[in-house]
Amino acid sequence: SILHFSMIYNMLPCEPAQLKLFETELIQLAEKKQTPIYGLENASTQIDFIKKASPTDYIFEQLMLFDSYKVDFNNSIQAYKNEDITKAVNLISKDPYMNENATKYMQIERNKNWVEIMPQMMKEKTVMVGGAPMYPSKNIVENAVNSKDHTTLVAAVKAADLVPTLQSAGPFTVFAPVNKAFDMLPAGTVENLLKPENKAALTGVLTYHVVAGKWNAKDIAKLIKEGNGKAEVKTVAGGKLWLMMKGKKLMIKDENGGVATVTIKDVNQSNGVIHVIDHVLLPKM
Repeated sequence: SILHFSMIYNMLPCEPAQLKLFETELIQLAEKKQTPIYGLENASTQIDFIKKASPTDYIFEQLMLFDSYKVDFNNSIQAYKNEDITKAVNLISKDPYMNENATKYMQIERNKNWVEIMPQMMKEKTVMVGGAPMYPSKNIVENAVNSKDHTTLVAAVKAADLVPTLQSAGPFTVFAPVNKAFDMLPAGTVENLLKPENKAALTGVLTYHVVAGKWNAKDIAKLIKEGNGKAEVKTVAGGKLWLMMKGKKLMIKDENGGVATVTIKDVNQSNGVIHVIDHVLLPKM
């Protein structure tokens, strides 16, 4: 059966990645591997879904139909690129190609939110963060509120009244800690910082994660090279951060010696860029 799947893959009119299908399973895998979702739509994932959707006898039946399916499949890709979703679905879901099981997995399970989200995702180079696509046409706040991995950060930004600032033109480079990073802080730290009387301290911590200007990974790598392996940058809070590489990983050291790793880089925004990090950076108090 692996040989047959290989034959199918070789006969496809394009790389499966070009389809950029939006599906729950791929979102979860993208989060785990911390990579753009469109980088995961490969032959092996397609085969997994085919196996799940179709019993063996049905797969062999499909192989017999493959010559005609190739034509419809190629036409459906063109319709998809033209955002003619109805035509694309109709072409690949003709009765000879789809049984009830296949229809369930390929049209329902795999394509939740597909019609609403994919046209915009196709127009922009999005990056998946916290289960949501981050759109370069949206600002830092508009994107961050959709990441389930940044609910603590968003709550803190709101408590510090920094929403208007991070919605402004900027540009800003934000090192954005995930929820788990805040969970690593001593018990009660986050709750204490969120109290109204500690707003100044909270603002200081948050703006310590922001650098003026848009610094993507290549810009930062250049700075590090020019600094002979380490780059010092000034944050909006006025403190300093030190940037360095560990292998291919971008590392950030704070004023207390704490180190964070960039887990998702170059999440472009209309007013800057976000780099997701795994630890909270703390300034000297």
